[in-house]
Amino acid sequence: MQPIRFDFSVQEAFERIVRGLASQGWKPSLKPRGKDSFVNACAYRGEDGRKCAVGWLIPDDVASEWDSKPKPALRSRIEAGDVEPADDRLIEFLLTAQRAHDDFSEGPADLRCRFISIGDDWKLVWPSDVPTSGQIQA
Repeated sequence: MQPIRFDFSVQEAFERIVRGLASQGWKPSLKPRGKDSFVNACAYRGEDGRKCAVGWLIPDDVASEWDSKPKPALRSRIEAGDVEPADDRLIEFLLTAQRAHDDFSEGPADLRCRFISIGDDWKLVWPSDVPTSGQIQA
């Protein structure tokens, strides 16, 4: 498989990720992993068609291949040569977004708050069509 090249700005990536996560009710993308099928781990493509933060930026075939790897995390995929880092700032942002999704523990409102904070920290504009407060719709 050819390395994937991310050809968009940090702002564009942020908007796609926020809209995508909001569309799935800010729920994480999980699926069974490893020998114990009762243990769920974050996945680029998970149950019920959900996607992780970075999963909203990669095609299904790439997500499937990366999810099948022993070390699917983006940093490992970069080290393996599966990603052409076109822009170091974008890669650092994607690693931040992946950590925010993968460290998910407090529920959908917490994940939304994490991305609000990421947007503030990175001086990004929140998509006007995604609420920053109130009830979360799945």
